[in-house]
Amino acid sequence: MIVEVTGVVADATTPPGTIARKVPTRQNISLPRGEPLTIRLSVLGQDGAAYSLEEVASIKLGLRKFLDDEEPLFTKTATITEEDDEDETVGMAEIAVDADDTLELDEYTAYAYDIQLDDGTARYQIVPHSLLKIVPIVNRADE
Repeated sequence: MIVEVTGVVADATTPPGTIARKVPTRQNISLPRGEPLTIRLSVLGQDGAAYSLEEVASIKLGLRKFLDDEEPLFTKTATITEEDDEDETVGMAEIAVDADDTLELDEYTAYAYDIQLDDGTARYQIVPHSLLKIVPIVNRADE
């Protein structure tokens, strides 16, 4: 399953006293247990423009059963996927979750995930805690 998700880097680029046009928002996903998941991530700045990923150290997804769990069940690192005409990476990345990872999750359970961007000096939660809802395995053509 492929889903489109938008992340927003809430850094200090919006001057104090002004209202940012974009803020990080929750983005829930429903996924059949045992299915792979590809998240196509668009990263924006608060002004709504594509955020340059040129200097980004990492973008990671963390999945927890409960929000207050200290350690995630798993983490996945994004692959930056698009460059502009000047060979700079601009706001697009993909995160792949293997079918084996989701097969280990409980059906009828909503897990908490978030996506964080680390630029080497600060870490930003670009997708705040959202739900990954695991639904029952569906019949596949090869079964």
